[in-house]
Amino acid sequence: MNKNGAEKQKVHELNPFSYKAGFYEMPYLVNTPQRMVEAYKKMPAVKFDGIKQSLSAKTPALNITVRYREIEEELFLIYSEVLFKANVCFRNFQDKSTPSTYYCLSLRIDNYSKISNSLANGIGYTDNSWLIFKPGANVDHYHFKGTKGNYFSLYFTKKWIRTYCKQLTTEDRKMLNLFLNSDSDHLICPNVNGQAIYNSANLGKLLLERSNKSKASYLKKLKKEIRNFLSFFICKMHSEKITERHFRVSNLERIKLLKAEQIIKAKVFKKFPGITFISKEAGLSGTKLKECFREVYDQTPFQYFRGLQMDAAHQLIIETELPVGQIARKLGYENASKFALAFKKYYGALPSTIKSSVKIYKESQRY
Repeated sequence: MNKNGAEKQKVHELNPFSYKAGFYEMPYLVNTPQRMVEAYKKMPAVKFDGIKQSLSAKTPALNITVRYREIEEELFLIYSEVLFKANVCFRNFQDKSTPSTYYCLSLRIDNYSKISNSLANGIGYTDNSWLIFKPGANVDHYHFKGTKGNYFSLYFTKKWIRTYCKQLTTEDRKMLNLFLNSDSDHLICPNVNGQAIYNSANLGKLLLERSNKSKASYLKKLKKEIRNFLSFFICKMHSEKITERHFRVSNLERIKLLKAEQIIKAKVFKKFPGITFISKEAGLSGTKLKECFREVYDQTPFQYFRGLQMDAAHQLIIETELPVGQIARKLGYENASKFALAFKKYYGALPSTIKSSVKIYKESQRY
């Protein structure tokens, strides 16, 4: 096969035609970010803008816009905005003719991940999770229909990360090296309710700017935000002891936990479905479900469910005019007093207090 024929075959292999176990499977080239961008530029239905450094496509499974920046040698950033119109699994694809030399640190921010029986105004949930994988790793990314999210992926080589590590404290370097020197090819760091979340607004804004104006100044700001991005991830590893827990849960179990998480989210406006039901649907024993859930989320399934309920309640309190009693009923509480106590235990204030504060603030903005 000649060179052109081989290239066409590789591009064809990236076309998302397979459907398996309820998910559209889409291969995701990961050898290098540069090769990935070049391959997707050649795919059908993809629009490419070289000036804005962006790609976009609309398919029956998803709408996607991608922006990319080569920040410096061996450091590359990709930012994706995606609306999933069906269940989609991005599956890592390795081009055997090109060495895989890049690590990837990815932050997934799911916004408006709609759940069944949600409110008419589409109350949503933000699900922030981090994923870091080594060159050549086989990692599947599962996304559910109705999810609308932003995804930041930072690609770097071993040479670049070793140089970066020289700037770190001994403890930070040790924490990062726990993963870099481990046998595991990837590390998943989910967000846990109530914990700090990286503010991605600055990074997203920078990627929307035109980098051909004041390029030196632009790159300086972008590099500074990249350092913040990496620092937050390392702090998260410290605070949650991620690397100590990660290796006790297999990748297959994590996929089943993702399904369990979706089952729990689907019941937020009802009652907790129970361990027996969740474990059966997710394909884990009750004992294994509780054990793995504790390892990954540092919570029991019920605590996670209660956190989602309180987040939903908080949204309703600050964004709607619904009375507290009606909000309590929407979340399955027959007694408004019990709901108020549960809310105060979680947020440290009664729902009526927060509602009054929001009302005062809104009235002050009118003048």
